Amino acid sequence: MSVFCLPVGLCREIGSIIAKFWCSKSDGRGIHWKTWRFMCRHKSDGGLGFRELTSFNQALLCKQGWQLLEFPHSLIARMLKARYFPQSDFLAASSGSLPSFTWQSLLWGRDLLRLGLRWRIGDGRLVNIYGDPWMPYDHFFTIQSIPTLPATSRVCDLLTVSGGWDVGKVYATFSFLEAEAILSIPLMCDTLDRRIWNFTKNGRYSVKSGYWDALEYKRLEELSTGSVTGPSFSSLKSWKHLWKLKVPQKILHLLWRVAQDILHSKEVLFRCRITQGEVCCLCFATRETTLHALVGCVVCLQVWEALDFPSDFRLLTIADVGT
Repeated sequence: MSVFCLPVGLCREIGSIIAKFWCSKSDGRGIHWKTWRFMCRHKSDGGLGFRELTSFNQALLCKQGWQLLEFPHSLIARMLKARYFPQSDFLAASSGSLPSFTWQSLLWGRDLLRLGLRWRIGDGRLVNIYGDPWMPYDHFFTIQSIPTLPATSRVCDLLTVSGGWDVGKVYATFSFLEAEAILSIPLMCDTLDRRIWNFTKNGRYSVKSGYWDALEYKRLEELSTGSVTGPSFSSLKSWKHLWKLKVPQKILHLLWRVAQDILHSKEVLFRCRITQGEVCCLCFATRETTLHALVGCVVCLQVWEALDFPSDFRLLTIADVGT
């Protein structure tokens, strides 16, 4: 996976095998209560953190592209440059004629690399003000203001002779928010501009950061099209609080299923047309919801009372599970 782009169908098949193993009982049967894509969400976002293999494959290939940028004089970098981009660099290279499958895979990894790559400003001579990614934002790094300087202007044109930002020129040229962001960038005028990975503290690419970045961009695309909704829990902070509880993992997963309302209560099974009724089979008094099965049924309450739990425990709601 760190060398070749695996077919999407193969990645989905492997993901399906993992999902079946996770959801199946000892007899091999089971119910998939959540989609695999949902299960691949980060735990702080309501998922379980399973690997989405297509994105993971791209993150691994992105690592190879980063190595080509970091070590341009390595044997593999010089070989690929001579074959595919003798007059440019890796980021500007095309597929060329009769590209190998390895090269096509690297170009696919480069698509992810471009999303998180930006310039760290040194003397400002290598970076164009307009068009080049150098702004310290989360997911886009280019100037958005209407150009008022020549298109060929470099960042060094915004610096004073002493090597600091020309504050007056910056405020006069850009919007207030962009000017504030520019002035917050630390300068290292005794060094050259260099490319960094935006999503790590040290500016070096890691597969972990690339993988979650790839998932985040997919999620943003889905949110823009309305094909996916946000997490069903009260907040991201609540999810983080749940997974930090000092209890066995099986208890954490039980709480996660309760919070997602996918415990095998009769109400949930009836909603999925698996059972014929949704009345509690112990008290026969009301519907067997998730919370009724855990804390609402009189039989369950007898158990909690025997364990000396607080009396207000029965007033819990789904949103209270993680808090």
